[in-house]
Amino acid sequence: MKVLFYILACLVIAVLAGILLGEDPAQVALSVPGYSIQTSMSFFVVLCLALFAVFYFILRFIFGVLDLPKNYRRWKKARSHAKSEHFLSHGYLALAQGNWHAAEKFLTKGAKYSKLPLINYIGAARAAQQQGAIERRDSYLRLAHSEDMATDLAVGVTQAKLQLMEHQTEQAYAILQHLNDEKPGQEQVKLMLLEASSELNDWQQSRVILQDIESKGLMPSDEVRSRQIQIYAKLLSGAAQTGEVNELKETWRDIPKKLKNEFYLLEVYITGRLQFSNTADCEVILRKIIKTNPDQALVRLYGQVEGENPVKQLAFIESLLKMNPTNHVVQLTAGRLYKKAEIWGKARACFENSINISETPEAYYELATLHEMEGNVEDANRIYQAGLKLAAYGNRPALTGDVGNLKSLPPSFID
Repeated sequence: MKVLFYILACLVIAVLAGILLGEDPAQVALSVPGYSIQTSMSFFVVLCLALFAVFYFILRFIFGVLDLPKNYRRWKKARSHAKSEHFLSHGYLALAQGNWHAAEKFLTKGAKYSKLPLINYIGAARAAQQQGAIERRDSYLRLAHSEDMATDLAVGVTQAKLQLMEHQTEQAYAILQHLNDEKPGQEQVKLMLLEASSELNDWQQSRVILQDIESKGLMPSDEVRSRQIQIYAKLLSGAAQTGEVNELKETWRDIPKKLKNEFYLLEVYITGRLQFSNTADCEVILRKIIKTNPDQALVRLYGQVEGENPVKQLAFIESLLKMNPTNHVVQLTAGRLYKKAEIWGKARACFENSINISETPEAYYELATLHEMEGNVEDANRIYQAGLKLAAYGNRPALTGDVGNLKSLPPSFID
């Protein structure tokens, strides 16, 4: 198109020049040593234009030849960019579709054309892991790291994620700890460290990490609270397993005040304290909570702790029983406290009421031991069997072949 334009422009100029020169046929004389040339002005103008055109195209050709290496490099770069885009887009599309083999193939092929092969190698590492090729995964991650040392954080986080998915928790934790030491304050690293330390059951470290996360606002407050409950429950359980009551008490003291009213933490702590003697302080804690929040798990534990004043403890559960006569856990707890006070008749009535409201293996057990203490061995054995079958099958087992056994229990039990 440009050439055609140039030709038309030359023709127009030539026509205009011919018209002008036709009106004034001037002559041009050129003299050089030994030669003399005379011609018309029109021929001279045309000759100059022709020589100019020839000279121009010769220069264009020379510069074109000189620019060949640069033009080749430009073409090669554009071609590599196109190939990089092709392999990268197809690779990640295959990765999204779960076609791991194709994804790995496309991404590794495209790495040599990419300006940032790190992206290709990270994707290939994920695809390799999904195929169970852990050695190839690690190889790709090493290649990603070697391509650009400045990407240590991105490669490290990716490697740790993949290792956590593969349950290589210790290796992931070591990488994350290194990244946290080298580049503290990284939100993603902190959150992953919390996950890794929790999987390793390193609850003390989890507590420290979570405190840091909470102070920096890296996690919603409700999730932080949920994590805190989980971590402190594990710490309490671990302290109870040491067999040292002082360690358990110290762990409880370290729990933030705002969490000490959490029912689950209270349940874990009191359950741990029941392994040791002197649970009078536990009775006080439970009584304060149960007054306003009669949680069933805590009410159940209240019947197992030993208060300083058994009469006062029994009076409290009696008042609770009057307000909740149809609660099987309150009936069970009252029965246990009556049993400790050796008030057998009321204890038996409470256990029977608890079973009538909702059958549980522990209510059967308490009633059986009560009959055993009273010397009713045969009745105790029948109740033991009923409780064991309930524990084994999850519902009342006597509906098939043992109805007669249950009907032969003492009259007060049947009623």
